[in-house]
Amino acid sequence: MYSKIFNFIVKLSNLLQAYFHPVKSRLSFLKRPDYPDEEIISRLFKAAYEDCTLCGKCALTCPMGINTGEILFLARAILHSIGRLPDGLVHPVETAFKVGNYLGLSTEDFVEMHPHGARNYCCGGGGGLASTGDYGQMRITVGKKKAEQIRQTGAKTVATNCFNCMTQIRDLNKAYELGIEVKSIVELVAESLKT
Repeated sequence: MYSKIFNFIVKLSNLLQAYFHPVKSRLSFLKRPDYPDEEIISRLFKAAYEDCTLCGKCALTCPMGINTGEILFLARAILHSIGRLPDGLVHPVETAFKVGNYLGLSTEDFVEMHPHGARNYCCGGGGGLASTGDYGQMRITVGKKKAEQIRQTGAKTVATNCFNCMTQIRDLNKAYELGIEVKSIVELVAESLKT
């Protein structure tokens, strides 16, 4: 399996070096005589949009530490520059280039919690606790730290990709009167595609 992935990365790297290099593509004496044809662009399109979700897990599992997602992100940027995007991505990609994210959130609209990422506090509903009625008060007590963290952001909407977190944060919102709306990432994406 790794040899197949490695061969794919080598082919993609060669394609990017040959046709889209930031220096070689601008200096006529270094340019390849043949511009990438439709077959090459279609292969790049398939690799960038159909074969990869840009989840980043490849970087975590690759024994060579190659982040194929970063390479394919670059491939997507190149394809965008020549006007090749899947129909449903035109608006989100244009928004991402203008604002910095595909949801159209300005830096004033988006506030990260502190600490965030891997060091962020658990909401207290992890492991499915949020979907059981047995530990209701314990969940609310354990979630107090998360409620304080949310309040400190001043956010009016809290987004999460976890169903248990959504349930727990909604319960924390009621218990600690946070005055927030809790949405999933999918909801935010859907709303951004409508506008």
